[in-house]
Amino acid sequence: MSIINEIKLKTRLSLFDKPNLYIELYKIFGKRKYLLINKNVEIVIEGFPRSANTYAVVAFEISQKRKVNIAHHLHSPSQILKAIEWNIPTMVLIREPKEAILSFIIRHPEFSLKNAIKYYIHFYSPLLSYKEKIYISEFNNIIKDFGKEVENFNKKFGTTFTPYRKTEENEEKIFKIIDNLNIEQDKGLETQVARPSKLKKEKKEQLKKELEKEKYKDLLLKAKKIYTELTL
Repeated sequence: MSIINEIKLKTRLSLFDKPNLYIELYKIFGKRKYLLINKNVEIVIEGFPRSANTYAVVAFEISQKRKVNIAHHLHSPSQILKAIEWNIPTMVLIREPKEAILSFIIRHPEFSLKNAIKYYIHFYSPLLSYKEKIYISEFNNIIKDFGKEVENFNKKFGTTFTPYRKTEENEEKIFKIIDNLNIEQDKGLETQVARPSKLKKEKKEQLKKELEKEKYKDLLLKAKKIYTELTL
């Protein structure tokens, strides 16, 4: 990772628990301002990258009978903290640390494993004090039955969003939309698309050996503790 990118990452992480500053800066420098939270947003769906963000958002969108204003894909807890302040129902997506980090590195090889773990920790640690005010949706539950996650979300917040129905037709529709999104964003490489692939699985196995080294042990333990506290 270059020194410039290292500085950018450290700066970004330092702003994660400062939602007002982060959001104001994103309004100026952000590339996808349409994803940013505002007071007209009805739901926030947000998580660390590679935690089924795209799947969840697309599954949610195709299930609704009307256009719903969603804030998503900033991959910053600032968006979540602001939603809590504004009492906007929020679904926080989370994945087991090792799996999330390995998948993230495959998508973003410019990051080191150490910095990817730090990113994970900085993303979720500000949320520990607000667990009761958000809905935590674990990766495996999203993939297995996202409709059930939406039902539980509705119960928590008193919302009436239409739950996703996991049918072969709907799954095909989701992945077709995801493929089109990757083409539009010029990210057609197999290691970069937001869906499973054989190549990504092979690369993940290679990276696992590196992640098991002693130098990552303490950071991973911290990430795992945060994950456990949020998903209990």
